[in-house]
Amino acid sequence: MAFDLDLLTSTPDIRTVAPVHARLVCALRYTHLARKGRSFCCDDLADQLGAPLAVKDLLAALRFAAQPRDDLSLANLLVSPLGGWSQDDLLEHGLRDKSVGLWDHIRRSDAPLCMATADRLRALLARVDYEHPQALLHWLLTGPWDGRRKLVARLGREANDPIDELVGAAFAYCAEHTPSLQGFLNWFDASDEELKREAAGSGDAVRVLTAHGSKGLQ
Repeated sequence: MAFDLDLLTSTPDIRTVAPVHARLVCALRYTHLARKGRSFCCDDLADQLGAPLAVKDLLAALRFAAQPRDDLSLANLLVSPLGGWSQDDLLEHGLRDKSVGLWDHIRRSDAPLCMATADRLRALLARVDYEHPQALLHWLLTGPWDGRRKLVARLGREANDPIDELVGAAFAYCAEHTPSLQGFLNWFDASDEELKREAAGSGDAVRVLTAHGSKGLQ
């Protein structure tokens, strides 16, 4: 799957883009992935679009916490229910010089929205070194970020199941490994790849997967 970046970057109004693609359009615009006149291969991002949105949003928060200079994850986090920004907020406050990362831009800004957001993101980053992934997810969901309520309010009650399954995945990882946030993300991503390889090799057979690499995130 490929998107024409010239089309994406020239879209005059983000509200004219299908909602399922709106976050991707904003992220491409403001993380400097776009290069006019070229196409950007989005196989992995397309797979992400098919994942439960609640899981995508929580993983975006975890990926930013592990790698604060991951502009794409931060952009996705900001416009998620966890970040609370609108697409227009990202359009207004995400513009910056190409040499400046999105996190650096936000924390140096004196705009009230950016200052409040930077304080919330600093609170997240401050917990990374001493919180296990499961505890960090619990903090995101029930602590000051009030993540579960916000995700369910935006996505509906059906978001509760994948949220619980992601927390269960973090618990399973911590039970079997020396816990670290980057380690959990690597483990989670590796399980995704294993499932894709197994599905590709199954031919015409029908296989019911009740777990996402033993995580329940199908």
